[in-house]
Order: sequence, then C-alpha cells, then structure tokens
Amino acid sequence: MYSSMYSAMRAIARRVSSALFTRVSPRLHTRYSSRMASRTSRLPITRMRFRGHAETLNAICRCLQEHPKQALTAAQLADFTDRPFADVHQRLSETPELFTTLPKTATSNQRYRLTLRIEHKSTEEIAQFIRDQSRSETRIAAAFISAFVGLFVLFSVMSALN
Repeated sequence: MYSSMYSAMRAIARRVSSALFTRVSPRLHTRYSSRMASRTSRLPITRMRFRGHAETLNAICRCLQEHPKQALTAAQLADFTDRPFADVHQRLSETPELFTTLPKTATSNQRYRLTLRIEHKSTEEIAQFIRDQSRSETRIAAAFISAFVGLFVLFSVMSALN
C-alpha cells in the first residue's frame, strides 16, 4: 500500500516540478502580461465605455454616417475624426452596441461599421443614445460607491459600539 502511495506522490511531485521549472516562452509571457495589465478595465465599475468618451463616440458615428455603405478601418477613422488612434481603436472595440466588426480579409485590416440598430438613426438620436448610456454608467457607479461607503460607515459604527 505504501509503495503505490509513494509512487503516486512521486508522479505528482514530478509534474509540479516540471511545471515550475519549465521556461515560459517570451511571447506567451508578453500576452499574459498584457492581459493582466488590462484586467482592471474589465471590471464593470472601472470600465466606463460611454462616460467621458461621448465626444469621440459621436465623432466616429458621424464619420461612419458620412461614409454610408462603407466599412472603415480604425486608422481611417482616426484620420477622418482627428482623434488619437489608440482612443479610436479602444472605443471601436469596447462598444459593440454602436459598432460591428467585419471579418479580416487577406488584403485588408479589420474594418468597422455602425450596427443595424444604430445605422438608421439620425445624428441627434445617436447622440441621445450615447448620453443615456453615459447617464446609466454614472448611476451604476454612484450606486456602487454609495453602497461601499454605506458598508464602511456601518462597519465603523458596529466596531465603535463593541
């Protein structure tokens, strides 16, 4: 009985040591590091997709409305709207309610269009939609912050009574 248990534990120890001491490729390490760096932006509270970005979103939507039936890349949209490429690319990738991604082809980069729901709206209706989403994000953030402050006050009062 002890010999089978010993051999099982030895096999587990070998697997663990090989996992600990194998070299991770730099490419995999870089991808992992970039995922870890963007982890805070994945939290719904810290990621404000509309709030603070309404001007950029409206500019991108206007640009796509000025070029109907045409899919544009992030670089083209950055040039047309005179916005930084990083900001335009982040807005395009983080707001699937407004923009749809077209598949890459062998000869072109990733292209974007307005979603069908948004495409048929006027500029004022799109701006109102963005304002409503921004207001909604503000309300959600305020609710979480007030809940956190309320819990902090409750715990401090409870600890002061004890």
